[in-house]
Amino acid sequence: MFFVLTGTAELEVDGELHTLGPQEGCEVPPGVPHQMKNVSSGDVEFLVVSHPQTRGDRVEAPPLA
Repeated sequence: MFFVLTGTAELEVDGELHTLGPQEGCEVPPGVPHQMKNVSSGDVEFLVVSHPQTRGDRVEAPPLA
């Protein structure tokens, strides 16, 4: 689960874009490729909650356009 506290972010989940603003979130199923991009003029603060733990499963992906 990605949950935005401040700012606006674009979360790409398996090729589908979701725009998230403050107090909005999006669930990402296990094993689904995803990446987040700051589309605010300032910082984005967000929480990531995952279970089971996801340490060691990250791979580099091409940046969002």
